[in-house]
Amino acid sequence: MQESRTEPAEAELAEVPLAVLRRAWWTGMWRARRNWQTWLGLVLCGACGGLGAYVGFTVARESLLVVQLLVCAAFGVLGGFVLTQTWLRQARKHLREYLRQARTGGHGRETSP
Repeated sequence: MQESRTEPAEAELAEVPLAVLRRAWWTGMWRARRNWQTWLGLVLCGACGGLGAYVGFTVARESLLVVQLLVCAAFGVLGGFVLTQTWLRQARKHLREYLRQARTGGHGRETSP
């Protein structure tokens, strides 16, 4: 039986103190905004919202207002999902780098046991 790819990562993160893990996630999320993939995700999020507004209020013009708003919300959720997935993918790269440096004491912060 094949082992899941996330199990070793979860076990590795379980050893890290909570304060270091919080700082690592904050740093990773902050650094992720520098990557072009994150900005592309933000553009796609806005595009999905705009497309949802167009489809909801132009194409579904004859339907009820509730249906129009649901179409807009569905496209907005899709755009938010795209943005979140791209942002988290980039943040995880920085999280690994931060934790590696924290273990070796490379950036002068507290090291994990």
